[in-house]
Amino acid sequence: MSDTQIVRINSESVDSIATKTCLALGNFDGVHIGHQKLIQEAKNISVKKQVPCAMMTFYPHPRSVVMDNKDYQKLITPWETKKEILNSLGVEIIYLVGFNMDFARITPTEFVTNYIRRVQAIDVVVGEDFKYGKAGQGTAATLLEDGAKHGFDVLTVPSVMYGDVKVSSSLIRQLLLAGNMKETKHLLNRDLQIRGHIIDGEKRGRTLGFPTANISLSDDYLLPKYGVYSVKVIYNDKAFLGVLNIGCKPTFHKNKQESSVEVHILDFDEDIYGKHVSIEFMEYIREERRFDSKEQLIEQINTDIQQARNIYKKL
Repeated sequence: MSDTQIVRINSESVDSIATKTCLALGNFDGVHIGHQKLIQEAKNISVKKQVPCAMMTFYPHPRSVVMDNKDYQKLITPWETKKEILNSLGVEIIYLVGFNMDFARITPTEFVTNYIRRVQAIDVVVGEDFKYGKAGQGTAATLLEDGAKHGFDVLTVPSVMYGDVKVSSSLIRQLLLAGNMKETKHLLNRDLQIRGHIIDGEKRGRTLGFPTANISLSDDYLLPKYGVYSVKVIYNDKAFLGVLNIGCKPTFHKNKQESSVEVHILDFDEDIYGKHVSIEFMEYIREERRFDSKEQLIEQINTDIQQARNIYKKL
């Protein structure tokens, strides 16, 4: 499978790269199972009509611009990881639209004319709650009317439900911030992943008998809640079991504000400082808390390791 092509566009630059496609439209924050269903529908049409399967999406997240919501500057799935996932789903072209306040002010008609028509989409696939144009004035229903007027077909894909709740990026963000990794995995159809490289830390873990690797993250990830997690550490294409802590290490720092991410890799003894690793979350083990003595902390770490091993055995 060839790599997905990413094309950054604005209303002036579209013509030179336009090609007939089946176009999936949306934000695709996290590429969850609802997004995957929509993309599969677009892929099915593209195969049937023998045109590339393309996607048009927006960066940065519209809510971080329109609502000045800094929470949405943190990403469930950063672009490099998202590109890999979309490539595996069969997306051949990603039209990446720079989202700013000027773009936020365009009318639905201008969006259709300056973007959808100019990329020569012959089919457009959207979710039933898709909105476009200033203040979300355009909807899936109006897009259907626009398609009839301008010569492209529109398929509206129903939302995927999880019980009586619609699967959405907002729901996944809530689950992450609650540390609910099982449900997050179910709705993403994969383990949550973060990436980074190993940096020098305080080296306290070694004095306790549990050396840890401190991770400098490669992107501004939306991290799960503070606490201890069982994880898989991917290094040199091999997976190792680990126990990871997100937080401020309250046993050693009473008033520390800045959080850190560090992992103890089980059954591992290599120098990986400066090396790149990926972390895949399995389950939340416990909250981060302060211990009164080093001995209490060591006892708890041993318990965490055993719990992580038990979780891994059940996979």
